[in-house]
Amino acid sequence: MVHLRTLGSIDIRGTRGESLDPVLAQPKRLALLVYLVLARPRGFHRRDVLLGMFWPESDATRAREALNQALRFLRRGLGTDALRSRGANDVAVEPSCCWCDAIAFEERIAAGEDAEALALYGGDLLGGFFLSDAPLFERWLDSERARLREMSCAASGRLTARCESTADVTGALHWSSRALDLSPYDEAALRRRLGLLDRSGNRVGAVREYEAFATRMRDDLDVEPSPETRAVIEQIRARPSPNGPPPSERGTPLVRTPSDPAPAPSSRRRSVRVARIALAVMFLLLAGGAASIVARQGNDLEARRIVVMPLENRTGDPALEMVGQIAADWIVQGLSRTEVVDVVPAVHVSQLLREFKAGADSSNALRRSQMLADVLNAATVVVGSYHQRDENLEFQAEVIDVRRDRILRGIDGIRGPRSDPMTAIDELRRRTVGAVAFHFDARLEPVIPDAVRPPSYEAYQAFAAGMDQRGQRGPREALEYFHKAFALDSSFTTAIFLAAIQHLNLGEQAKADSLTRTLARSRERLPALERQLLEWIEAEVRGDLPAALEAARSLVRFSDVYRGQLAHNALRANRPREAIEANRDFNIESQPTRFKLIYSRRITDAYHRLGSHRQELAEATRSRIRHPELAEPVVWEMRALIGMGRTRQARERMTEALSLRPSPDWPGGEILVRASDELRAHGHANAGREILLMALAWYRALPDSQATLQRHLRYRAAALLRADSLDAAEAAFRALATDFPDDPYYIASVGVARARRGDRQSAAQIAGTMLNRNPPYDFGHHVYERARIAAQLGGVTEALELLREAVANGFDFAFVGGARGHTAPASPDGGPHLDPAFDELRALPWFRELARGQEGAAP
Repeated sequence: MVHLRTLGSIDIRGTRGESLDPVLAQPKRLALLVYLVLARPRGFHRRDVLLGMFWPESDATRAREALNQALRFLRRGLGTDALRSRGANDVAVEPSCCWCDAIAFEERIAAGEDAEALALYGGDLLGGFFLSDAPLFERWLDSERARLREMSCAASGRLTARCESTADVTGALHWSSRALDLSPYDEAALRRRLGLLDRSGNRVGAVREYEAFATRMRDDLDVEPSPETRAVIEQIRARPSPNGPPPSERGTPLVRTPSDPAPAPSSRRRSVRVARIALAVMFLLLAGGAASIVARQGNDLEARRIVVMPLENRTGDPALEMVGQIAADWIVQGLSRTEVVDVVPAVHVSQLLREFKAGADSSNALRRSQMLADVLNAATVVVGSYHQRDENLEFQAEVIDVRRDRILRGIDGIRGPRSDPMTAIDELRRRTVGAVAFHFDARLEPVIPDAVRPPSYEAYQAFAAGMDQRGQRGPREALEYFHKAFALDSSFTTAIFLAAIQHLNLGEQAKADSLTRTLARSRERLPALERQLLEWIEAEVRGDLPAALEAARSLVRFSDVYRGQLAHNALRANRPREAIEANRDFNIESQPTRFKLIYSRRITDAYHRLGSHRQELAEATRSRIRHPELAEPVVWEMRALIGMGRTRQARERMTEALSLRPSPDWPGGEILVRASDELRAHGHANAGREILLMALAWYRALPDSQATLQRHLRYRAAALLRADSLDAAEAAFRALATDFPDDPYYIASVGVARARRGDRQSAAQIAGTMLNRNPPYDFGHHVYERARIAAQLGGVTEALELLREAVANGFDFAFVGGARGHTAPASPDGGPHLDPAFDELRALPWFRELARGQEGAAP
């Protein structure tokens, strides 16, 4: 049975638990499957409805053919029994062949099993999914999302009420929190939760929950909570003690009863109040475990060892002196739970401070912190202070590198009531711990400059998890964590920027565009760095390569972290010399393995485009020494040697690359095709044809399980076209175009094959009809493919004009080809430098400039 998960994360797995990635990689066909499974009434759906739903702009013939292709594709991916037909007009998914979490969720709700239903509800239906050319489907999806979300909210409300009726406060708090997560602007749910928190004795939590809700309302909707909600929180704030359990269950009462002595003077009352807060904090510290120094290895041990100083009391009121120690203890407690730094226990700091006060030169707070850091072998300290602001206390803190006398991070503007400062202290802890962890986490160093505003610790944890997923599994898996980080801290816009970049990396420009439009609404409130980053993403989404390059140049002025991005944008804008210059002083040896490989790929590409093959070979050799187990650097050496005319040595490198452990990035067939193309492009046509025959033999020897993969089918078809096996090449590309009708490369290659066979009319018709489109976020891809056919038909002038148009529309002429996104299939033609369709254009000056870069000949 196929398992289809649609609530929150999207996943589909076969009967043996294997991921059905080909279905996930086809958004419209995935959407069609989800609609067939979930649309009501359940069962059969009329084909005419499906045509209007998914192909509204196509004529009837093309739409019906597209639907038939999609259904054939789903049958192949899910199994022949998964879909069934009723006559010629109706189609359905066989229920016994497909389990879907959304249907199971509704069944649990109907059976009264609310908790089990909510365990299935991982988030919105097809969260983050979007089809730009199917408005009726989007409308249906929006209504289904709202309906299922309302059902989940109602279930959370019923579970909360059920727990309240049985005096299960813990359960009620859990389900009330879930209700707010599901409906973050529901004031009735908030008021219910505030009452629960108040009755449980957690007045601080109630105030914090309200403040977070109010901030969310202001930032997202530009409105304030209703008078009813404000009245609830004011009632909680005004009460002299929490509306919690009776005193006999709480221990010593914190409020004066009628039998208590008369109240002390106001300053004494404040002192008693602060002392009681201190006792509460001490209890929490003991309950959570004492902070301790965690032994770590590495040269940065001193930098990662942190001393937290008691905050300075600048209120002028001695009764508030203890607040500074409470705040420091609270921050130490937070830091001790991270795995990023070593925090010195508060008891050690207190003991040493008492000793320093007895000595000389101890009046200056910064001097004391430096002395403490020296004694404790630490290079980082957290210092801060608090001031009186009307009836509030305002806190600020700084994370300082005392060895370099440099502020690493600053946290300010945190306010809370003077009568109850714990709300502000808790927020200060969250911000400080987040800032420290964010600064010292090595996972973030390659991509996050110091100028980025640090998040709360909870948001940092989600963000760091996203960075882990990004490095280990890829951009798709990272996305949900970046969105979660932003949900936990709506001021942490960096998380949304990273989410947009992951969508760009996946070739999902529509989703990146949607996120940037959201960010653009508050453009003026963004920090300067993020405004510039927004300009860069907007240019990328438009396909404006010159503007993206200019934005990348501006980003480098903020931080050298963006030098790699500048090099990448320079290459894509056809400026290889600038790409080399961008990384001239880049310390490659300090980077993780993955970034070393990316760096070398960019630099060798740039040198190759300039014709600087000696420098290209030197960089490729350095990369091979760094990564002796990988085939890719050996392929770069082969490419450089071919450019230098050293074909015998190039062939030795090719043989070496084929002998290494098989690589998913460079299968043997692709190494052979690339070697053949480079030999032909550099004037060694006969040697190239010999290698091409080896490539075809490699693909013929593949086992059936591998031979049917799209990547291998794509390159095999390209090799057949190069070898002038025109009938076989056309048949292979026609089959691919049937399965992947949105890929213009397959359609154009059919046209190229027909043009070579002399069928000029048919080739011209393909270019003029099937490729004469400009879909959203295409970036000149269709125009480029028309240029391939025009060049093959001998239309040199037309081909050059089309190439210029493709450049203006944002087509990427980097050697990896024109497809956008890491998950897009690699182009066998590798751009105009290698594309055999352009062989007749190679002597033309403009084409040479296009292939070699805009900055002229090699140095």
